[in-house]
Amino acid sequence: MKKSCKSYLLGGLDRVFVVIMVVIGVVWIPVIQGMQGGQMYIYIQAISAYLAPPIAAVYLTAVLWKRANEKVCNASGCDRPLSTML
Repeated sequence: MKKSCKSYLLGGLDRVFVVIMVVIGVVWIPVIQGMQGGQMYIYIQAISAYLAPPIAAVYLTAVLWKRANEKVCNASGCDRPLSTML
């Protein structure tokens, strides 16, 4: 990373990259639906539905509870489901 690069430029690059990845993801949906008669799309949606609630709960806890930190997360075991999957 260049030392002369300003932080506001990096923030703009991040946003552009996220928009590009979202567009690629949306364009990729029909391709996945067409593969194997749509079975892969159904599989991906099932996995996403399985993973989304715990991730959302941890995220909302971190946003809404000021005392939530890494120590609390490790003590409660909220990081274990994610670490076992990796």
